[in-house]
Amino acid sequence: MNRSICKGFFLCTLGFTLFSGGKVCLAENTNDFRALYDEELKKGLREIQQQYEEARSQVQNVAEEINVQEHYNSFIHEAMVVQDNYCAKLDDRIQVMLSRQGEILTEVQEGFYGNILSLQALDSEYKSNVEVVNGLLDERNQYGMLSTVEIDYDKLAQLTSEADRLFLAYEESIDAVELGDVKGVQYPLGEASEIRSKYGVRLDPMNPVTTRFHAGVDLKAAEGTQVLSIFNGTVSEAGWGPIGGYYVRVDHGDGIGSYYCHLQKLLCKKGQEVKQYDVIALSGNTGSRTTGPHLHFALYIDGVSVDPAVLLENKE
Repeated sequence: MNRSICKGFFLCTLGFTLFSGGKVCLAENTNDFRALYDEELKKGLREIQQQYEEARSQVQNVAEEINVQEHYNSFIHEAMVVQDNYCAKLDDRIQVMLSRQGEILTEVQEGFYGNILSLQALDSEYKSNVEVVNGLLDERNQYGMLSTVEIDYDKLAQLTSEADRLFLAYEESIDAVELGDVKGVQYPLGEASEIRSKYGVRLDPMNPVTTRFHAGVDLKAAEGTQVLSIFNGTVSEAGWGPIGGYYVRVDHGDGIGSYYCHLQKLLCKKGQEVKQYDVIALSGNTGSRTTGPHLHFALYIDGVSVDPAVLLENKE
């Protein structure tokens, strides 16, 4: 991996972090809903997300480290050029001085029996030059060997490859239909509603001496109260039945469905696409199995009913 690739990756990673606040930010979907009712699924999704976020954090840390190392090496390269140029000038001056010292020695040898004053002048110049040369050498020796750091691009490539692998696994785990707000979902009546009859086995309100399984919850609601689709989806049924009266079924995708009955009026039709909290009906008191105005609300996963209270009371 070369420098431009490294920097490009680093900027991309940093941009994603700034965009997402350092966390993976994705819309809640059918997996988030299923996880409310499946602890193993919830645990698995959290583990996959945690592994991916840790891998992405490692890649970002190494990319940042390499970015610092590249800037350091760039600075060192520039310093090397300046130092080499200056040392070359010092070397030239030293060489000139050494050449002059050689000339002085030659002159002394040739004029050894000559004028004493000339010899004294040459001796003085020689000694002076020795001090200058030593000073230049001391200055030259102050400049040590500069070296760059070795950058481990292979490490970044390996971590990036692992993060990519985990991202694919994470992407598969979140490859589900977007529902809207799951963890902070509203009640299908638009506000918190009293549950008049819970999910599960209960006394049959139409025959109190027997029990009957109640596949949803009954929410207190005056006739004419707006009924909202709990999630995004498509209306799979909207009609009349002798037991539930006017009713609506919404298919939310990936096997998730919701059911609303004993309605006063339908405000949607089969095949209609609805968004979370779209008004789909008005609550009422229709059908044979009702003892007063309310909304019967049920949820299904793969055709099997689940307790709506788990969703409605799961606020984060």
